[in-house]
Amino acid sequence: MELVKYGDFGLERWFNYHGYLNKLNMQAVASARTQSDEFIKEFLVSHQKIPILVHDLIMVELWKQKVFKIILSDKEEPKSAFPLYTIIYHELLLANLLETVTFHSDAVEAFGDSVTDLGDWCHRSLCYLVTQSASEKEKSVYFKLKNKVSDTSNLKDLDRQYKVIEYEKGIKAITIVRHLFENCLNSDSGLPPSIGRRLLYTHDIPIILCQLLEQKPWIIIGYDKSNTQRRQHIWHENGSWIPDEKTSCVIHKPEAQVNINIMFIWIWLDKKPMI
Repeated sequence: MELVKYGDFGLERWFNYHGYLNKLNMQAVASARTQSDEFIKEFLVSHQKIPILVHDLIMVELWKQKVFKIILSDKEEPKSAFPLYTIIYHELLLANLLETVTFHSDAVEAFGDSVTDLGDWCHRSLCYLVTQSASEKEKSVYFKLKNKVSDTSNLKDLDRQYKVIEYEKGIKAITIVRHLFENCLNSDSGLPPSIGRRLLYTHDIPIILCQLLEQKPWIIIGYDKSNTQRRQHIWHENGSWIPDEKTSCVIHKPEAQVNINIMFIWIWLDKKPMI
């Protein structure tokens, strides 16, 4: 695993790298769920690969802003949507892997200076989530887009997938921010205190979290698969929307993460008011 350059995007070696990263992510998630040996996390920490993941994350985000949006605006139909989709999906893949490994404090401390870039990325992702879930009507758009495949235009389908990924990475960012707060506000953490001040005061993350609690972007009211009845659906961490009656949770995972975030902020601000 090495630093990726923009010139590598779309080349065979980049797709091989994406495939390897996808396998690492699946194994990391499987190890976390079964509470077995998390050797993927240990590998990333011991070989100092965590900052590379953040570097890759920011690169893909910039590529989507500077290149992918031009591709959409040119309205020139690509022969296949798969290569471009793989690149825009790569950011969500990285976010999922970082969400998994940052549960551990040694992985968070391994970020070094790149933790500032990760915090900024989380802020941008959360802001997008807030702006796109301001009403039930706006939220329902993403519910419809999730499975509304366009069979007439690859470009339209790429635009659909782009919007869905942007929405889902915002939900992933909730957990990553929680892991950052849990560590950077801890006096025993090796992270620089500046990241705590940046999240709290520069980005005003507490206000964003409160807004998310009010809007609940992880809950959407939409038609079921038979398209006959509107019902409440809950976002699942595998990226699907499931009917509320099929879940047994009193409080859903994203909402729990937001509440834990706020709890950590208040506890550590009470202990360290001048952070």
